[in-house]
Amino acid sequence: MKAELRSQDLIEVEVLDGGGERRGTLLAEVIGHGLDEELGVSCIFVYPLAAQQRDVLDWAIGNLVAPNSLHLCRRPATEIDLSGSPNFIQKVERWRVRDRDQVDEEWAVPAIIHAAAPLEPLDGLLDAPRRGPA
Repeated sequence: MKAELRSQDLIEVEVLDGGGERRGTLLAEVIGHGLDEELGVSCIFVYPLAAQQRDVLDWAIGNLVAPNSLHLCRRPATEIDLSGSPNFIQKVERWRVRDRDQVDEEWAVPAIIHAAAPLEPLDGLLDAPRRGPA
């Protein structure tokens, strides 16, 4: 495993609910990292890309975008109290860094294809006639 996560790395995490039950797997792109100064814990900022279950992806999009974050636990999540943080921090016990070229799970491939696609040029769109208010 890589010693340090960097921006644009892909991370696959096991998502647990508040009761510690497994809800599914999430694939996200690392966009940064930081430290929750009040709690003294490291935080990984991510952009959710795909999940095995749609409800996990919907939850992640609503709850894991910055300033909310992930904390990659080095001990059982139940032993870590993050309730004092001003932002939501999802505790993660199981994770792995993924190589974009080796992601082949059916649920994750569309996210990799779209993440790697270039933005289409606007070309004639700026000169197109604009519609007035309806």
